[in-house]
Amino acid sequence: MSSWHIQKVIEKYNLYYNPMGNEKIRKKREVSQKKKRITQLKNKKIEGLFFQLDTIVMWWNGVKRYIFTAVEKVSKIGFARMYKNASCLNATDFLNRLWYLTD
Repeated sequence: MSSWHIQKVIEKYNLYYNPMGNEKIRKKREVSQKKKRITQLKNKKIEGLFFQLDTIVMWWNGVKRYIFTAVEKVSKIGFARMYKNASCLNATDFLNRLWYLTD
């Protein structure tokens, strides 16, 4: 006897132990199965600028340097700036300068 056959018998005669609790679980499963697919997200048009950010580590004359870069996805506008270390203050400075240039 397969588990599918047992499930069909339980459904046919409504042999669930806690029907209200099972209903909640069933609804949660239905909601979780209705996820957005990647193709739906790609077709959605994004208003404004969409930057892709990256940090490049480079050794220059024996000193470690960090290059923060930003490239706009559609128009391919690029912005880069070099810093001595990769701190949150330098990241904030980079984002503020990027904001100033694109505003």
